Amino acid sequence: MSAPLKTNTPAPSTGKHDWVHVMMHDELEVYDTKVGKHKQCWQVKKEVKEKEVREHQQREEAECWVREEAACLKREAATIQRQEEHQEREADMCWEAAIKKAMEMVEKRAQEDMEEKQAEVVRKIQAAEEMARQQEEAEASNKKLVMMKRQARKENMVAGPSGMPGPGPRCVQCTRMGAECKWDLENKHQHACMQCVRDKEKCEWLEVVESASGSRSRDVKGKGKVVVTSPRAGEKRKHIKKSAVKVINSNIKIIARPSDVSRSGSGHALLQHMDHLILAVENLTECQDHVQLQSLIQSKDQPGLDTEAQWYMASACAASRMAVGTLMDECNFLGFKRVGPGEEEEEEETDMEAVNQEVVEQEVAKLQKEVLEPWPLDNEM
Repeated sequence: MSAPLKTNTPAPSTGKHDWVHVMMHDELEVYDTKVGKHKQCWQVKKEVKEKEVREHQQREEAECWVREEAACLKREAATIQRQEEHQEREADMCWEAAIKKAMEMVEKRAQEDMEEKQAEVVRKIQAAEEMARQQEEAEASNKKLVMMKRQARKENMVAGPSGMPGPGPRCVQCTRMGAECKWDLENKHQHACMQCVRDKEKCEWLEVVESASGSRSRDVKGKGKVVVTSPRAGEKRKHIKKSAVKVINSNIKIIARPSDVSRSGSGHALLQHMDHLILAVENLTECQDHVQLQSLIQSKDQPGLDTEAQWYMASACAASRMAVGTLMDECNFLGFKRVGPGEEEEEEETDMEAVNQEVVEQEVAKLQKEVLEPWPLDNEM
């Protein structure tokens, strides 16, 4: 620090010495002023230098702090980036795991659905097979029932006069046409034969089968089914071709018709069979043309050759309520030979003996006697 400046108090001028003294005193003041100014400038420079040093230090400190701050921020950014990358990797891993789990669940569900569908298909196949098996069993049972009915119907058919069973039961239309009465086994709801369906006719049946089947309960014990046969069926006779009028007497009277017997309910099966036989014989005796009878016999083997003969055969069968085969057996039994039109009427020697008109009349009388005799009932025996 500089010394305090001395105040220069001017003394009163007293003389010559005082002036010199004043001059010297002024120089000292100038010197002191210059020294003070020099010290002040030095002080100012020093302060400026110190200020500059302080500012430099402050700048360096600020720069160092900025560098440190930048490094810290950089480290923080790197840490944040690393954390973000780690989080992204974890998110990717979680996403992949979720996708894998979802795919496994989808595959598992698809596998379960496939197994369920396969099980459903197997159940449906088993149900279809079971239904088909049941249908086959039902069809087999129906066919068996139809065959049993047909067998029963065949067993209940009317026996022919020669002791052999006649053809199967046929409806009225098939009997008139001389065709076989066929039924469709596949059609379960069929109520008419194929011939009646084709001709659009009502399928009606005769009462012969019903009366023959219903008369079993009234058969004689120990005798079984009664079959009408000829007493001389096993003997040899000479087959002579004669007209229908010469074979049997045309004065045979009808004892009872099947309709009358069926109305009363007291007739026997043998009586009904004989009624049918008498009606057939009556129709045969009314035949005036022998060629018609020959065509009738021939149309049995070759249907469709003679339309007139077929119409006559249909009318004869309808009137006598007999099947075509039974009627043919009656014709053969009575001695009519199967000859074609145009052949000569000559006698042929056969293994059978000659048919005698008196013998035939005796047989007819015997049969009438058997018919007229009352048959004992089951309760009477």
